[in-house]
Amino acid sequence: MEYSIFSAPAFYYAEVGASSSFGGDKKKTREETIARAVLSAEESRKKSEELLLLHKKKMREAQDEALAITQRAKSDAEKIRSDMVLRAGKQANIIIDQSKFELAEEKNRILSAAKKEITEMALLAAGKVIGRNVSSADNRKIVEEFIK
Repeated sequence: MEYSIFSAPAFYYAEVGASSSFGGDKKKTREETIARAVLSAEESRKKSEELLLLHKKKMREAQDEALAITQRAKSDAEKIRSDMVLRAGKQANIIIDQSKFELAEEKNRILSAAKKEITEMALLAAGKVIGRNVSSADNRKIVEEFIK
């Protein structure tokens, strides 16, 4: 029959009873029981320490993994942000180029309209100065000289 350290008093009273004297066999059995209980406690302590070390190791691994995940997430977020900034810059450049093109077209349209109006005014003025209507070829020549 095996006893633990917690059952030693029960063993003691069961084996010894009410008397306070130990017999030689009873004392040896009691010492063996205590020795087994101490060994069992020592083994339990060692197992507990091993489990504690294993738990600490797993916690460190989990923390390292969490840190790695966090760093990957930050890296991914930074890459996404950089991509978005790059795309926004490209879109802004496209809009600027389109605006420049539209401004140039509008400038050319306004200049063409102004040249046409200046040409008509020049032809009217020339006709009044000369007092007669000149031919189309003459009109063109006069206008070209006036515009230059």
